[in-house]
Amino acid sequence: MEESLAPGEMRLAYTCQFAGDEALSREAARRCCEALQRKAKERRRDELQAAIRSAERDGDQPRLADLLRTKAKLAAELAQRGQP
Repeated sequence: MEESLAPGEMRLAYTCQFAGDEALSREAARRCCEALQRKAKERRRDELQAAIRSAERDGDQPRLADLLRTKAKLAAELAQRGQP
């Protein structure tokens, strides 16, 4: 999962893990991981949207169709987790 995190998110994950007096509970760690995964998917969605605009501008229909399929799959994953 580390490779999917932005530097700021990585620092936050390490801070959550090692800061404070109490150890991070299993449930809190799970929620933190889910939040970081959701942010990575949202970032991917934004990248896809930019690529879609580029493909539309370039008239690249095969690439556009592939990007739209990928975006739909990602949107379904985000909706499954309660995120638009």
